Amino acid sequence: MRTKARSKLSSEVGFATVLGVAIVLGLVSLLIVMAAAGGWLLARAHAASVADIAALAAASQGSCAAAQEVVRLNGSDLRACTWHGSDVLVVVSTEVRNTPIVLPVMSVEASARAGF
Repeated sequence: MRTKARSKLSSEVGFATVLGVAIVLGLVSLLIVMAAAGGWLLARAHAASVADIAALAAASQGSCAAAQEVVRLNGSDLRACTWHGSDVLVVVSTEVRNTPIVLPVMSVEASARAGF
């Protein structure tokens, strides 16, 4: 009777270790994905802020050169700067950086309008 019980227990040895490793790997994967999403959201907010400032600079100076300088100083790229009457529309692109996942270079775009 004892041999039957021991053989049954010996077949389940290590199950908790496998389960623990699976849970830890799942949690680490979830944290990595959340950190990558956080990096994307930060880049999106940065692009929106730079677009707002660049649009205001272009509208106050009356030229897209001011917007270009603001965008360059903030580490972004100016994709477009167009005038529609007395309003200016600025489109800015920013790279997503500092993510834990090695991804191809991703960028986010944001636009802003300012005028008189």
